[in-house]
Amino acid sequence: MKKLWNFLRSMRFGMILLAVIVAVSLAGSLVPQGNEAMWYVQNFPNAHRWIFLLGADHLFSTWYFVGLVGLLCANLLLCSVVRIGRVREAASCQAERAVAVREAAPLSEGQRKRLEDHLRAARYRPGEAEGCTVWTKNRLGFYGSFLTHLGILLVFVVGGGVLACSDVRDYTAYPGQDTVLQDGTVLRVEDFRIEDETGKLDFTSHITVTLPDGTVDGPTEISVNYPHSFRNHKFYQQTYGTCGSITVEDEAGGVDTFTVDEVCFLSEDGVSGIWYEALYPGYVRDEEGNFTLITSTAGAYSDPVYQVLVCGTEGRTPVLAMPGESVEVGGLTFTFNDPISYPGIRVKTLPSAVIGALYGTFVLLIFALWLTFFHIPVAIVLRPEGYAICGTKTTGTALELGAVLGEPYAPQSGPEENEEEPTC
Repeated sequence: MKKLWNFLRSMRFGMILLAVIVAVSLAGSLVPQGNEAMWYVQNFPNAHRWIFLLGADHLFSTWYFVGLVGLLCANLLLCSVVRIGRVREAASCQAERAVAVREAAPLSEGQRKRLEDHLRAARYRPGEAEGCTVWTKNRLGFYGSFLTHLGILLVFVVGGGVLACSDVRDYTAYPGQDTVLQDGTVLRVEDFRIEDETGKLDFTSHITVTLPDGTVDGPTEISVNYPHSFRNHKFYQQTYGTCGSITVEDEAGGVDTFTVDEVCFLSEDGVSGIWYEALYPGYVRDEEGNFTLITSTAGAYSDPVYQVLVCGTEGRTPVLAMPGESVEVGGLTFTFNDPISYPGIRVKTLPSAVIGALYGTFVLLIFALWLTFFHIPVAIVLRPEGYAICGTKTTGTALELGAVLGEPYAPQSGPEENEEEPTC
């Protein structure tokens, strides 16, 4: 049981878990997340069953991925709890460990004076232990490993908080129109293109974002795999569609234009008007006025046609109309315009506090790594017969002091001790 406990809190087990999580994440990155089931059937005809079985369409919320992350968090927590006691002991006993180094390099009086002046200038802190002068530096470096473990743990915890607190919503944003988000932020699509300059299929939107406080960002370009972040919002080019556009003019000269992408009734008196039913791509009209379907490719709209019902006091009349044509009913003139392509934009919103916690966690982790690798504790013990260096990495210090004294220093190790193999 003790061996199992030691393994669960060991660095080896933590590295195994981390490697497995990275491997699973890389595998999951090959499968786009969060799409409709039919999308996976169409795009992965031979593998969609395995995708659904393993939950690869929502990998990062599956029970096994969450379980792996939970085990890693538990390992890091146990490791940190065990290590903090050792770290505090090592920091408090730095001077005693330095005094335990019995071998020393000889010093002349002139060298001792130069050495003390150098240590004082290099911001070493002097102290007394067992009749010796001990100069210490970088004591905070003892906590580097502990803070690194704590930082990694917080990354996972705060990352889970990000997933839990993030609000993800999809919006249909028509070009030239304002779309109001849930928090009052206004999203405006200035322009939307389906093809790039070379004719290659590429969905690109130019958006302007206006926050509730009036702060404006943009216009900014977003495209597939190239989102845009502003404050606590992130905007993704998700989907696209095509809809109809109908201009209505009354007898007084008033004009209004409506964007229509679903069945609707356009009327002034509630009786006379048109029922918009559908917009079809690729139709052509012959000399007799009949429409013939020439393509059914969605999104082509090379020769689109509107299907509407003209409603009046005499009943409803089905009408097919092409862009540029008009119908009159009840004193209103309905003109059918060219179809409009529009983007579907996914907006991910995070509370500012969560974003601040995430950045703070990364700052802590970077600081911990700096302590671990660049702020290494070192102690210099001065005795009547000479000096000795105590630390985990003494080569650089030995070269530094050797240059000051004009003589090389051979690094000395402390007395042999029966220490347990570190688990973290």
